[in-house]
Amino acid sequence: ELLPLVTGLNGKPGLDPESDFHELSFSLSHTDLTVSMVVIKNYRIGIDITKPDPLYPSDEISGYLFTPLERHVMRETEPAQRYQVFFPIWTLKEAIVKATGDGIRLMNTTDVTPVIAVSSMHLCTG
Repeated sequence: ELLPLVTGLNGKPGLDPESDFHELSFSLSHTDLTVSMVVIKNYRIGIDITKPDPLYPSDEISGYLFTPLERHVMRETEPAQRYQVFFPIWTLKEAIVKATGDGIRLMNTTDVTPVIAVSSMHLCTG
């Protein structure tokens, strides 16, 4: 009752821009028994946490939700280790989507390789 919530165009929950709390933004994520929430003033924020799973269909998902450079990084990684490359990229993309509220269509156009530890991913540029 004290925090008037609204839903944005793509379903992102937020605080009513007409309320006394219009300057606040929040994001929430959970996996298994871990929950994380962040609140910030005057900025949009997104947070995501994941539990890396070697059985997750990371090759399939990265094939249509990653940028060409991110797919290259995946291909250059040993198949048994790809999930260790996939999940940092995926988690950052999810956090960006949560911050912007733009939905999944943002995933394959937003390259996050400059932000993550690409040196450990055998990334070759040039």
